[in-house]
Amino acid sequence: MYRAFNVTLESNKYLGYANAQQYENDKSISLQNLRRIINSKDMLQAYEIKKLLLPSKRYDIFISHSHKDLEIAKGLSGYLNALCGVSCFIDSLYWGNIDELQEELNRMHLHKDEATGKKYFDHQSTMEVAKHANMILASALTEMIDNCECVFFLNTDNSVIRGTEAMSKNETYSPWIYHEVFTTSIIHRKGTGRRAALEEQQIRDNAIKPLPQFIYNLDLTGMTILNDGDIIHWQSAVKHDYNNNPLDVLYKLKPERK
Repeated sequence: MYRAFNVTLESNKYLGYANAQQYENDKSISLQNLRRIINSKDMLQAYEIKKLLLPSKRYDIFISHSHKDLEIAKGLSGYLNALCGVSCFIDSLYWGNIDELQEELNRMHLHKDEATGKKYFDHQSTMEVAKHANMILASALTEMIDNCECVFFLNTDNSVIRGTEAMSKNETYSPWIYHEVFTTSIIHRKGTGRRAALEEQQIRDNAIKPLPQFIYNLDLTGMTILNDGDIIHWQSAVKHDYNNNPLDVLYKLKPERK
């Protein structure tokens, strides 16, 4: 990863750019492969499962978001791909794969009541499955963040606690959003290989008791703020600066604060 952006969007204009069928096709293929591997082996390699969970292609941008904002994430991904020429990885599409993995493994290990013949989930087994599944997903998402050049965190009412509920400025209920934002704050920042040329250009241009809700502090200080106006400006700049990589154009428009 090279840069991280704290993205605030004021409109739903991106929704029309979502390519829902493509995402469903990708997810369907991934789940078929997942079911095949867990039904054919007694010993499961976490590395093999992780490879199936994540696509083999490389992406420019990792979009971190609330599952409630999936359609916005899809739309923004389609918009950036169509108008800025960059590819985006949408994290929540692969959270669902982990849920499927846990469901498949739990059903494979149902316990049978000898007296009634009924089958039921065993608490200890489901806890063990969840432990492995969550570790595989966490490592997979960390690896994807590391491999993407940018992270776009969608800062919305669904991803960040607002109003009187918020105990500090940036908090979330989502452990996955916390994991992804925290990863951006500690992961090694990589150069793009285009850095020197970019800097030269910049110089030239200058009922049951519910479980308690867990709250995670979000450190967004290392992220550059990006809003609707910035994205429109970026899209326009890409048209007139086609000799440079689209992400380099973004970095020039939104330089990182030292």
